[in-house]
Amino acid sequence: MEPSDFYGIYGMDETVCLDHITDRVLRDLLSLRLSEFRCSFCGRSEPDGGIPFAILMDELGDRVWEAANWLYEGTEDVQFSEDGEPWSYETLYETNDVIYDTVEDALDPRFSMEIVERIKEATKSTDYWVGSERADPSAIGWASFARTVRFESRFVFIGSSERPGYEDEPPARIARFLEALLTYVESDLLIELPAGSTLYRGRMADDVSTIREKVQMEPSGELGPAPANLAETGRLSARGIGLFYAADDLDTAVAEIALHSNYDQAIVGGFTTTRPLKVLDFTRPLLDLPSVFATDSESRRRWTFARFKNHFTDMISAPVLLDGRQLVDYTPSQVVSEWLRFVPKTRIDGIAWPSHVTKGEGKNLMLFFGPGTDFQTDPPTESEQKRYPSKHPALTLSRADITEHRVERSVAVFALEVDQDW
Repeated sequence: MEPSDFYGIYGMDETVCLDHITDRVLRDLLSLRLSEFRCSFCGRSEPDGGIPFAILMDELGDRVWEAANWLYEGTEDVQFSEDGEPWSYETLYETNDVIYDTVEDALDPRFSMEIVERIKEATKSTDYWVGSERADPSAIGWASFARTVRFESRFVFIGSSERPGYEDEPPARIARFLEALLTYVESDLLIELPAGSTLYRGRMADDVSTIREKVQMEPSGELGPAPANLAETGRLSARGIGLFYAADDLDTAVAEIALHSNYDQAIVGGFTTTRPLKVLDFTRPLLDLPSVFATDSESRRRWTFARFKNHFTDMISAPVLLDGRQLVDYTPSQVVSEWLRFVPKTRIDGIAWPSHVTKGEGKNLMLFFGPGTDFQTDPPTESEQKRYPSKHPALTLSRADITEHRVERSVAVFALEVDQDW
């Protein structure tokens, strides 16, 4: 027999109360297996002949094993360095980590550690696991997608080829990943930003008095998206593509632009939306999160969807040093952004994500509007009336909504934890 024939989670003599299973789906599945009148973990015991309230731990082990093998795959393809450390082209996970990640959140915290430890002891498997492609939004996960876009293929992911092997090449893998992301448009993350909402966007300056007159002359042009020749690399847009980065809070807007500037003064405009805008808001929680123990395709689609949301949110909100690395580090989120901008049948006007530079509830937004007709001063300037006599802008900026600010930076120092053996 092959070694895999013996893999699984079994051989446990213990029993566990159904009440200690907090995951609704897992509890419902195990409720069909109630057979015991004692619990090995809380000590509850009742005479036989009544209504069983506990299950054999092996029953729980079967469900955990099934879910673990959907999230991860055991691997024998591991190399070892001279000092005995395991190494692989893919991220490796030890069995203990796999079991903990799969079931720990599904158990009563009072007993979860003891139950998980017993399950780990009963697990027979390979020593190392890798993330399963089945548990990602497509046949390529976020980590693989980011690596592929950064270092293998970036521009060719639309269309197909009949050449043998094409389906496994970077462009085809990227396309499958991006197509899976269209499920975002169907989720409760897609919100409507009402007409009349105010979004703040500004510029830093060594001395705002040097640009004040210029801004007052052409407010929406000077404080709106940068023209192509001045548009720098952004989290969600490549260099040369000027889009509207803003915040829904004034302090957040100033803090965000100050983060990447050596200047201490800012001039900010409060832009007003003229119509409802559809925004994919990654600051919102996904409601009614599915269980990893649900095996139907729709629940697993929603589960992978929720898992990717966290990866993408971390990516677009993580700080990146503007030392040249952003030209590569921003590319995965740029590709996702452009796909969401142009491909969905439901038109999306922008993306929102959490800001980590202020202590408030402010969030960042990027709208898919570049310099030109989507912005207008209120009332319009003479040059705007000449350039766009009959256009209806998406956002307007009144001179009364232009403010000036000064920023002060501070530094916090924390000691690094050093291994005592070092």
